Amino acid sequence: MSTRKIRAEGTLEDVSEEQLNIVRQLQEALKEKLEDFPDLKTTWNLLRFCRARDFNFEKVKLMLENFMEFRAQVDYSKVAQLEMSDFKTLTDNYARGYVGYDYEGRVVLLERVAHSKIQNIVGNVSEEQIRNYFINIYERLIYVIFPTLSRIHNKRVDRTVLVIDLADVNLLKLFDSNLKAFLQFSSKMAQDYYPELLGKSFVVNAPWVFKGIWSLVKIWLDKKTTDKFVIESGSGKDKLAQCMDIRIMPRSLGGQNDEPLSDFTDPWKGELVDSWERKSFYLKDRTPEYEYFYTESERKQIISRNESKSDSQNQGSCRSSKLINLSEIDTGNDDSIVQQPKVSSFRVQKLGITVRKSIFRPSH
Repeated sequence: MSTRKIRAEGTLEDVSEEQLNIVRQLQEALKEKLEDFPDLKTTWNLLRFCRARDFNFEKVKLMLENFMEFRAQVDYSKVAQLEMSDFKTLTDNYARGYVGYDYEGRVVLLERVAHSKIQNIVGNVSEEQIRNYFINIYERLIYVIFPTLSRIHNKRVDRTVLVIDLADVNLLKLFDSNLKAFLQFSSKMAQDYYPELLGKSFVVNAPWVFKGIWSLVKIWLDKKTTDKFVIESGSGKDKLAQCMDIRIMPRSLGGQNDEPLSDFTDPWKGELVDSWERKSFYLKDRTPEYEYFYTESERKQIISRNESKSDSQNQGSCRSSKLINLSEIDTGNDDSIVQQPKVSSFRVQKLGITVRKSIFRPSH
């Protein structure tokens, strides 16, 4: 009796030769373009985009090309220079924040829809500001928070758990055009430019009418994303407690957390504050990133090249982050990709984002 082969997940720890061949084809086909975006050259990043398009070469290639076109239009170095205060209107009116991590080490993000005042954002904040806000959020999630948690848990942490609380939501608000446009914008950013970061999502305190609304929202999301959602009519305390220490949640959801929602949460608070102060999307010491998000071969190449450049200073190590030059990584034919787990996710032409019609305040 033959045993059905289970397809590899397409992660650094679980990847098939067929999947690796797709990665190699992409590296070759996009070699010149990837030189301008060295952070995308790592196998971990390429595998994310591959999983998002089910390893279909043409679809993944188009997705990466669209993201690189977006990156070419948006100067990330200038976006990194912005202050958190530049997004005050957004942070004051968008009730979201990190509350901790779950039993797998994944970042837990809570959004409280009734507490958000999207009408104060749409019309008062430009598309460019919203775009820059999400870039800052995602870049620091990937290159500051994930590596920090990876170091703590001694394994790569690269997924989030999203909890959407619909308690006390006015049903009319769920049909509000402002909320619809904002959700469409944010979901496009997540799916097209920062894919495969969501691990699980819980929608709690969902009113009966939400199922109808969910059927509309799912239109903007791919099936892989919608399959990650759990809908609960109550607080979802029991389901949440299976996934995380419930004490990190607000008391209204059965927890003991009285802190206001914020991105600056322990244990990554200090590193995140530091990255904003230095106006950098990265950790000051990027060692955890290199250790948990690079293949052994990629790390060896970095060390080797840095040693040759700094013999006189004897600083050839991944811990000397100033010497790291990602553009020099040759990711082709990497035989060290499969790693053992350490332990224990509008069309506005100028922005490269697609929505049918923009209702945000024009940029000046």
